Amino acid sequence: MQRPNRITLIALSCSTLLLFAGLVSLGFTYMFYPTLVPSYGRTERFNLTEYNNYRIEFPYYANSRLHITIKANNTLSIFLNETFVHHGSFYRLTVEPKEYILITLNSSFSVSGKFLAWQEPPGWMQVGTFLLLFTGLITTVLSLASWYWSQKKYGEPHKPLHRTTVRTSNKKS
Repeated sequence: MQRPNRITLIALSCSTLLLFAGLVSLGFTYMFYPTLVPSYGRTERFNLTEYNNYRIEFPYYANSRLHITIKANNTLSIFLNETFVHHGSFYRLTVEPKEYILITLNSSFSVSGKFLAWQEPPGWMQVGTFLLLFTGLITTVLSLASWYWSQKKYGEPHKPLHRTTVRTSNKKS
């Protein structure tokens, strides 16, 4: 089999880099980006104590759809934009894009817990990731197929894998 020519190597290298960029983009979009919640990150711990008068506020602004889970070790009152919504130790809510929300936690005794937050990747990021991945995959397959077919068409002639010997008999009669 012949070595690929320079143009084939360049095309194969570029398409492989494109495929790799698509895979990195896929990892960023679905594994890393959801944890990039503005101002807080993925988790935020809280403590309601005598020091803060058993009350704490968390403002959230969502660039994309934001999912928030509140977990506490004891019951507390949860207010959204100064409106009572829940009394308990576990609560989930979704903040729509471009929406501002003020979460207020209130209790009459010490409570500790945490917020778990993740945001959905925007549509343009998802589309861009899949286009990059798909383009890299298609160009890699086409580059490999082009090289394979050029080898088949212009490559070396078929050689047997082993030598064959033909014996003739010259018997005297």
